[in-house]
Amino acid sequence: PMTQTMTSRERLWAALSGQQPDRVPIWMLYPRERLSYYVDVYRMPSYAPIISDVRHKTDWLDRRSIPGAPYYTAATEIETKVETGDGWTIARSILHTPLGDLTAEHRQDEENAAGARTEHFCKSIDDLDKVLSIPYKPVAPDTTAFHKAAEKLGDDGLMMVDIGMPIGVSYGLTHPENFAIWTLTERQRLLRFTEIMYERAYEFWKKALDAGAGPVFFSVGTEFVAPPMCSPKTFDALITPFD
Repeated sequence: PMTQTMTSRERLWAALSGQQPDRVPIWMLYPRERLSYYVDVYRMPSYAPIISDVRHKTDWLDRRSIPGAPYYTAATEIETKVETGDGWTIARSILHTPLGDLTAEHRQDEENAAGARTEHFCKSIDDLDKVLSIPYKPVAPDTTAFHKAAEKLGDDGLMMVDIGMPIGVSYGLTHPENFAIWTLTERQRLLRFTEIMYERAYEFWKKALDAGAGPVFFSVGTEFVAPPMCSPKTFDALITPFD
């Protein structure tokens, strides 16, 4: 077997830079730590036989989000009430906007790590205008947890930043079926919303970069507009200009 002469950090950086690593890096995709927004494989029986080897024999791209504010504005006001019972945790939210309130619901059961959104804020394309009516107050990215994680990671890997594509905002606001229909019937309104989210996101991520976010980046959201759900033409309209 090839002798390992590199740290995980060096190995990953060599591979990403087109250089020769001491061996092929192995990344398991999921986070190194338990994070609330990702499935907890460390508690899953199917992973138990290999989890020790995963910890010590793979290379970590520690994928993290940078906290900001919904829709990239500090003026967002969301009121959430949580109920529990019969194995369920139900979170009901109200998004306050100058053009009227929007409601959503998320359900989590003890057996499902991912949970499910059972009601979305935007039921019609007009509801996107309600979201845009919220005053835009640029928000500063909070990189505190990111830098603490980087210090803890050390030479065991590289930090990776989750960067959501602007289209992901509208996708997350409505049911996937509505979104798919809107890409056919309301493409221009979706495009306008996406352009505004892009401008806000650009300012947010510029500040994050200045604050030391990186050095690896993971783009999330292009899959929302990929075939077979959407056509290549739709992809070119809603993803390509902002990638």
